Amino acid sequence: MIDGSFSQNIDVLLVEDDLGDADLIEDYLDSIPEFSFELKRCVRLQEALQRAKHHLILFYWTYHYPTVMG
Repeated sequence: MIDGSFSQNIDVLLVEDDLGDADLIEDYLDSIPEFSFELKRCVRLQEALQRAKHHLILFYWTYHYPTVMG
């Protein structure tokens, strides 16, 4: 790893209910040539927690409450 690149895929579990946003994130990850990502998608948080139960390194979640956001 001297050159800054990984020899393995980085597993990413994406929890996103908006398919357009999920596509944008996937396109962004694909545009990073130094890394190779294996993207797995979930629509619901419960599904993601089940999938990540035994293999979770980082969890980042943003959620906008419709009643608060207007």
